[in-house]
Amino acid sequence: SAEAEADAPEAPVAPDPPAEEVKPEELRELRDARGRAYYVNQQTGASMWRTPQAAATAAAAADDAGPKEVPVYQGGQQVEVYSSSASRWCNGQVTEVTGNEVVSQYNVDGQWMQKKLAADSDLLRPLPPMEPLPVVKGSKVLIYSNSGKAWFPGVVDSLESGADGVPVASVNYKNGEQWFNKKLRTDHSFIRFDEDEAEEAEAAAAPEYYVDQAVEVYSNSGGKWMAGVVMSVTDKVTVNYIGADGQVYQKVMDPVDTLLRVHS
Repeated sequence: SAEAEADAPEAPVAPDPPAEEVKPEELRELRDARGRAYYVNQQTGASMWRTPQAAATAAAAADDAGPKEVPVYQGGQQVEVYSSSASRWCNGQVTEVTGNEVVSQYNVDGQWMQKKLAADSDLLRPLPPMEPLPVVKGSKVLIYSNSGKAWFPGVVDSLESGADGVPVASVNYKNGEQWFNKKLRTDHSFIRFDEDEAEEAEAAAAPEYYVDQAVEVYSNSGGKWMAGVVMSVTDKVTVNYIGADGQVYQKVMDPVDTLLRVHS
């Protein structure tokens, strides 16, 4: 069964104080476990995510931009949950949605945890869309078992068309001396190639990137694909892309990264 994870904050963050109450020279910038900047008032010891001046500017911009778009979650949806104890994002699945509250189970180093969060929480985000695994009947794959809490070798027995065109694979897999069958979409995070087939599939599927090529990068924060351009190519691809906030960002990515694709 899933265990609830204690949410110890990475920094003792207080609400944003009024801008006129704190002088900029009183603040010291620090970084939390995720590399995010926060500010400590050296007079009072209180900390905050933003300087009061930045908070006031952001609030004014938010008023002009309108309300924040809140993701809509549904039971069974694949998500990422931020684990404070592990200091990283972890794959999970929505188990219950009640009003604005979302209950998710997620895996931290082989252990299933459970967390209830608001739909607009910064600790919860939809899993970026994955390309369907290009399996065929007889493909050797690995299947993640919730009950076994591990990956097990399997073979694709058959394929059928899903409601939205994504193939659904029927996989026979072995846990110990017993064989089991599981049906799941080929874009599900609980199915992947074994190492031999993964290398063959990646070699066949890896696009040829080149400098100045138009590409798209998936933005987790923006929740959509953003326009970009290839800056350099070695064994990695360096991409400049425009974020959801209109700023230009740079990422160094693997050519087979599912969050990078050729602009169509």
